[in-house]
Amino acid sequence: MDRREASSFVARLQAELSDLEMRAQLRTLEFNTGVNLCSNDYLGLATDARLKAELLDGVNQTWQMGATGSRLLSGNSREWEQLEEEFAEFAGTSDALYFSSGYAANIGLLSSLLGPVDWVFSDSLNHASISMAYAYLEHGKLSILIETLTRLKMPLRFARTSLVAS
Repeated sequence: MDRREASSFVARLQAELSDLEMRAQLRTLEFNTGVNLCSNDYLGLATDARLKAELLDGVNQTWQMGATGSRLLSGNSREWEQLEEEFAEFAGTSDALYFSSGYAANIGLLSSLLGPVDWVFSDSLNHASISMAYAYLEHGKLSILIETLTRLKMPLRFARTSLVAS
C-alpha cells in the first residue's frame, strides 16, 4: 500500500467512525464500575480474594505458565490431573475433564456424545458455541426436517430448550 492509498484508507476509517458516532453506535471499551448484569461471572468469582490467592499460589508452585497448546499435543501435566481429580471428588463422579472455556466444553462434549445418526434440536438463542459444535459435526439434519415438513405443509412447533449451559 503506497502513501496515497494509506491516506485514503485512514480517511475512510475516520469517516466511518464519525458516522457511527453521529448515530450513537460508536462503541468503546471502558472499565465497569458497579453491578455488571451482562457478565458471564454469575457467581462473582472474578473478584473473589480467596480464589485470587489460591490461583497465585498455584501459579507459583508450577513449573510452567499457561496452556502452551492442547494437552493432547503439548503434553499433559500433573496439575491438570490433580484439578480434575479434586473436582470429580467434589462433584461425586468417578472422573472429570477440565475445559478452558465454555466454547471448548461445548465442542468437546457434543463431539463426544453425538454420532452420525443423532438429531440435534437447538434454540436459535443458544450460545453460538453450541450451534458451532454440532455444525462442525455435520449434523445438518434439522434443515432437512424443516424442508420436509414444509413441503408436506405440516405446521412447525419448536420448544425452547438449552442443550448445554455454557
